[in-house]
Amino acid sequence: MECDACTGKKFLAVKSCLTCMASFCQTHLQPHFQIAAWKDHKLTDPDGHLQEKLCATHQKSLEIFCKTDETCICLVCVVTGHKGHEMVELESERREKQKQLGTTLSEIRRRLEKRENTLKETRRALEQIKISAERQVQEHEKNFTDLIRCIQKTRRKLTERIREHENREREKAKVVMERLEKEIEELKRRNAELKELSETKDNVHFLQTFSSCCVLPADGDSTSFTVTADFSFEDLRKKVSSLKKNLEKMSQWDILTCTPPGLYPLLKSINRIRETIRGNCEVRAKKWDFYV
Repeated sequence: MECDACTGKKFLAVKSCLTCMASFCQTHLQPHFQIAAWKDHKLTDPDGHLQEKLCATHQKSLEIFCKTDETCICLVCVVTGHKGHEMVELESERREKQKQLGTTLSEIRRRLEKRENTLKETRRALEQIKISAERQVQEHEKNFTDLIRCIQKTRRKLTERIREHENREREKAKVVMERLEKEIEELKRRNAELKELSETKDNVHFLQTFSSCCVLPADGDSTSFTVTADFSFEDLRKKVSSLKKNLEKMSQWDILTCTPPGLYPLLKSINRIRETIRGNCEVRAKKWDFYV
């Protein structure tokens, strides 16, 4: 701040006078110490906002605080507009307000510390959520991969078993068909011979040939073909249908809104389905002589 009394070159102010409403350098401040009438002036550190310390109504320095109106006033205001009000000196009110300010600052520090601790805890919780989510994603990826692998392996084994059963039955049917074709051929030959015999005019030839031609081989079930049910297709369809329904139910779950604890039922269900598939395969393996 520059001295208000300097002319020409301005020197820095060392004090501001609330009575004169001006700031002075060290040289121009001396009259406040030498002139008796000025010794009662109120000096402060250099202040660039002296106008704010003047009463807007009376242009006098603000020296009193009206507690009733919560405002700073001048000495003229004391006798003109604030009669009966509770008033104190500015320094006294400042000390009281300073205590309140200290209390407020303490409360701010307390809240700030609490909020910072909460923020740290939230960040730690967020990191834990991230770690937990990553672990669960890896775990569920493994479970679903195992589940898919188990289903694919079961499908392949079942297909192989069905084809093996088909080939065995085909070979059996082929043997029976060849036998039947031979018997049909033989019966046709006998039929032609007997028809020719029935039309002959030679009684001697008829009687001599009749016994040997009319004796037919035994007509049993040795050439019949019966499909062997190696396993129950109906039972297989029921098991696959049940598995399909369980998977469809899983696909309809609202997984996106699951909280971390809510993911454990999903994991449990996946494991249960996987074990069910493996269990069914092992049971059938004992019946079908193959192992999954």
